[in-house]
Amino acid sequence: MEASRDTLDRLKSPGPCTKDFDDQTRLHLKMYISHMKTSQDIYQQNREAFNEFCPEGEIPSFEMLEKKALELTSISTITDDMCINSCYAFTGDFADQDTYTICGADCYIGTGKKKQARKTMTTIPLGPQLVALRQSKEGSEALQYRHTKTQEVLEDLHNEQEYNYNNIFCGSDYIELAQELELTEDDFVVSLSLDGAQLYQSKKSDTWIGIWIVHDYDPST
Repeated sequence: MEASRDTLDRLKSPGPCTKDFDDQTRLHLKMYISHMKTSQDIYQQNREAFNEFCPEGEIPSFEMLEKKALELTSISTITDDMCINSCYAFTGDFADQDTYTICGADCYIGTGKKKQARKTMTTIPLGPQLVALRQSKEGSEALQYRHTKTQEVLEDLHNEQEYNYNNIFCGSDYIELAQELELTEDDFVVSLSLDGAQLYQSKKSDTWIGIWIVHDYDPST
């Protein structure tokens, strides 16, 4: 899995905070978001109908709005070729292989420039998603809870005062980690929850669901 150069550049040097949109831009983005679960053909049909009767407020193409959304959020996807039996993906040391060493299945259909992966996997990198959370003043302020709570706990420990254990930041494992890594208000604390999913009653499934949990928010919100 390898992020594009543009993705890495946006991750290292995020753009300025998102500003308020004018009504036309807001309409365009709402049109784009409302069609994310439909085909692009349906979006194109709606776009053409709207532009025919309201030419002064022309709706951009799906590709243009997709690029606009990427600019605003910095969130992009990474697609990798993978084994049809889910042995592993063709990244890193496996990037140049044509067959899988575990199950022996072929990686691609066709040869040369026309070869096509038999199966792909999509990854949404965590880093750009975290960057997007800080793109507004409100979002950045909401993420200060962890740091504030940590300082309160450290102060109570220093003064040998008792405190209520009401979240993970009160535990010794986190406190020791925070001190060891010298965590600041600019850092994130996340955890990953994984679980397998049985999609069919009588068929083995290879589906796994992963959820990133951002712990920097106030748990009461």
